[in-house]
Amino acid sequence: MTQMTVALEALAKDSALWHDTSTVLGTAQQSAAAQVLTDTQLTWASQDGLQATYDQLRVRIADLLGQGQEETRKIAATLLHVKTIYESSDQKSKNALRGVWDIQK
Repeated sequence: MTQMTVALEALAKDSALWHDTSTVLGTAQQSAAAQVLTDTQLTWASQDGLQATYDQLRVRIADLLGQGQEETRKIAATLLHVKTIYESSDQKSKNALRGVWDIQK
């Protein structure tokens, strides 16, 4: 196994990890966004303004999780793009050198 093969496999593996992280963050974002509480559920605490504070915090957390999902998705895509560029470059080099070292009989 060449160093290039190992590096390409590492890029693919790292991309998969970032993709999985993005998926988890997306699930967490959806869960956070759905955690709506009513005045009735907060009972006495809703009278002290907790409802508004809770809603602001819930929305902010969901927003940050969504941003994290998008950024980790971009990282995964970039790693795969880099892998594709290296593979393409490697193939172009092989094609360019094809026949150069062949011995004529």
